[in-house]
Amino acid sequence: MILIGDIGNSDTKICLLNSNYRIIKRFLLPTKKINKILLKKKLNFIIKKKFFIKKSLFCSVVPNRFLLIKSFLEKNLKSKCIELKNLNLNRFMKIKVNR
Repeated sequence: MILIGDIGNSDTKICLLNSNYRIIKRFLLPTKKINKILLKKKLNFIIKKKFFIKKSLFCSVVPNRFLLIKSFLEKNLKSKCIELKNLNLNRFMKIKVNR
């Protein structure tokens, strides 16, 4: 199973995918209200079913919420969480940006 998410300014979208990249479950959370209690309540489905999450990939524009979600996933689901910004995408496609 793979967990992917998009943390935006207004909403956070989290999806649980199977090994064929099909969406099993979708979660929609208001970004401003995200805390450990809300995450445990919404992601309780994954904890109860004891899905083995091998990867977690998130794209975020709100760094403090990403850190909160990352710590929750690593503690409760024992899953390594990666942010899209930290990946080297030059291996997959040519990106020419003048920084």
